[in-house]
Amino acid sequence: MSPPRARKPSATATRRRCTCGGRGVRVAARAVIFAQMVDDSSAHPEIFTTEAAQEAERQRLFRLIEELVQWAHTTNETVLQQARNEIWRSWRLGCSENVQHPRAAELFNPDKLPA
Repeated sequence: MSPPRARKPSATATRRRCTCGGRGVRVAARAVIFAQMVDDSSAHPEIFTTEAAQEAERQRLFRLIEELVQWAHTTNETVLQQARNEIWRSWRLGCSENVQHPRAAELFNPDKLPA
């Protein structure tokens, strides 16, 4: 009796196999985290005073997210620095809005992102 032969995967199964090594998940996670850390422009009507200004800012941030999700930009320091700058800007705006909080110095330090 012959030993059992290993089955070849079907052509369909081969096509379905992910060859990205999880890269897509990592870049998508980066974009989701960025979106959670940066306020929508409608949260700051004192800066973006019209619907048009809010929409223009929103589109600018969407374009940055579109850059973040490209695998080729994983090490693009220009894109990454733009994202860092937006996170810091949003954090500092949030800190300035909470200066009256009883624990503002501890919880809303504009020079230290929460960990």
